[in-house]
Amino acid sequence: MTGNTVLLALAVVQGHGADAARSGVAFAGFVTGVAVTALLPRHRLAFLLQVALLAAIPVVALAAGRFPLVAMAAAAMGSQSAATRHHTPPGVNVTYLTGTTTSAVLRWVGRALGRREEDPRLPSGIWLLYFAGALAGGAMGVAFGRPAFGAAAGVTLAVALSVR
Repeated sequence: MTGNTVLLALAVVQGHGADAARSGVAFAGFVTGVAVTALLPRHRLAFLLQVALLAAIPVVALAAGRFPLVAMAAAAMGSQSAATRHHTPPGVNVTYLTGTTTSAVLRWVGRALGRREEDPRLPSGIWLLYFAGALAGGAMGVAFGRPAFGAAAGVTLAVALSVR
């Protein structure tokens, strides 16, 4: 959402209404996902919400424009962020990589300087996994288009079923 916030501000200043609307819709979808998840009594329900949103994207894509798809994907991301916030180790963030990358680099540099830093391998590994996931998701998107969201829904369903 950092990027969407910056892009929203730039679009407003530059008078680009369509760009402002897209970033605003993404931000509103994210906030909605966080808020709805905060109302849910269990984490499994939050993951099932994400499954429903991701699985619906290819269906909605047949009848709707781009904005509902942006809102749904952002709501799924907001739900994931809220559901996992209290269950991740310090320095690891599940829906944004700026903090995770910062933690990894600071830990690696600190270790190189002989400081007693926390282990940098976890945030580094998280970054690598996200990068690999983005590569795989991008390749699936190129190959299959919007139906590729079904794979994301399937992975999220597997997580949901494993959560107590």
